[in-house]
Amino acid sequence: MRLETFEDKFIFFCGATLAWSVLYIFVNYNLDLPAKLGNKKINDVKNRVVSIVHGLFALCVSGYHIYRDNPEYAEPASKLQHIIILTSAAYFFYDFLACAYYGLADMGLIIHHVMCLIGCLSIEITNNATTALIGLFFSEVSNFPMHFRAVLRTLKMRYTSLYELAEGGYILLYILARGFGCTYLVITAAPVSEVPIPLRLTCIGLWMQSLYFIYEMTGILKRKIKNYKERLNKQISYNWFDDNPRLNELSYYKNEGNDKIF
Repeated sequence: MRLETFEDKFIFFCGATLAWSVLYIFVNYNLDLPAKLGNKKINDVKNRVVSIVHGLFALCVSGYHIYRDNPEYAEPASKLQHIIILTSAAYFFYDFLACAYYGLADMGLIIHHVMCLIGCLSIEITNNATTALIGLFFSEVSNFPMHFRAVLRTLKMRYTSLYELAEGGYILLYILARGFGCTYLVITAAPVSEVPIPLRLTCIGLWMQSLYFIYEMTGILKRKIKNYKERLNKQISYNWFDDNPRLNELSYYKNEGNDKIF
C-alpha cells in the first residue's frame, strides 16, 4: 500500500483499528483473571495489555525512526511516518471506543484521545508528521510503568515494593519525558510555519495536560515521602509481591484513593 491518497490512508486506518480490536479479543479469551476482581477491573486490565503493546510499538518504532533519519519539522511526511501515525490513530480510536463501552473513560482520557485524533487528522491532511512523531516518542516513554502500576494496583499489590518501583519509575520518566522533552518540543516546533496550526494547538494542549498531571504528581510524591517516614519510624517494610502482615499498623493502609493520572 502506497498511502498516497486519502482512500489508502482510510483503508489502512480501518485495518489497524480492526487489528487492535482483534488483539483485545485475543487477550480477552486468553488472559484469565480472578472473577472476584469484578468485570470492570478485569476489562480494564485486559485493555491495558493492548495499551502496553501500542506503547512499546510506538516507542520503539518512532525512536528508531528519529535516531536513524533525524527528521526535520518542516519535512513532508514519509511513508514510515504515515504508518506510525495511522497505527497510533487507530489505537486511540479503538481505545476511546473500548473505554467508553466498558465504562473506563474519564474526562482526562477523553480530552487526551480526542486531541490526539485531531492531531493525527491534521497530519494526514497537511502531510507533516515529524512534530507528532517526536511527541509520540516522548509520550510513550512512561507508558509501560504507567499501565504496569495500574495493573498491580488492580491485583491488590499496591502496598508492595514492586508497585513502589513501578510508580516511582512512572513518575520519574513522565517528568523527564513530558516535563522536559515535550517542553523542548513545543518551544522548538511551535514557531515553525510548516507545522500545521491544528497540530501545533494539539501539541500545546497535550503539553498543558501533561504539566497538570506533573502538578498532581507532586502531591503523590509528598504523600509517598510522608508514608515512607511512617514506615521507617515503625520499622515496617514492604514485601516485593505480597502484603507485609504488619501493614495494618500503618495509618494510611487501604485508606488511599486512586490518583487520576491515567
